Amino acid sequence: PYRTCMAYSKSGYNRKANIYSSPVATYQGIITGSETENNARVIKENRFAMAAVGDETGTCDWAFTSTVAPPTVPPTVPPTVPPTVPPTVPPTVPPTVPPTVPPTTMPPTVPPTQPPTGPTGKCREQGVIYQGRALGKIKRARNYKACEKRCKKNKKCVVWSWMPKGKKIPKNQRKKCTLRQTFTGVASNNVPNGAYSGQPKLCGKM
Repeated sequence: PYRTCMAYSKSGYNRKANIYSSPVATYQGIITGSETENNARVIKENRFAMAAVGDETGTCDWAFTSTVAPPTVPPTVPPTVPPTVPPTVPPTVPPTVPPTVPPTTMPPTVPPTQPPTGPTGKCREQGVIYQGRALGKIKRARNYKACEKRCKKNKKCVVWSWMPKGKKIPKNQRKKCTLRQTFTGVASNNVPNGAYSGQPKLCGKM
């Protein structure tokens, strides 16, 4: 067994052949290299760089003045300076200002509802119809006295109005008894003479 001139030593391969490894070069009929073991190609590709190194005829421009190595100087270590820590300043807390509470708004004073007085100041009037918010369902009554009595029995009733029966009065309004829990005014236009309205609080016992 043998090895090429630049091969590493290996047990059993002490004989060195004077040839570089190459996949095309043979020694004693045996290929000396491969695609990855190709010293000949490496030397060929780097021949110009190797030639530029020189032929070793030059001399060095320096020389030792002593065979004793210079003393080892320990590196200069700068003194450790502790970092400057700024003093801790507590945060400024603004004074707590209580919220401004607006004054309590007083509810508007609502004057108590006074039962209206008719033009005559009596407990009932003829030829007028009182206006206001109706109380419950409007029903029929045989006469104005029955309508007045119905209003007096209802605690929420403030005024009442009753329409008579007549040809000029619409059928859906004839003998209608309207109880009202508020009074807003008096309707006197186009009201038949037989219509009645009243206020039970101004009347005596029935």
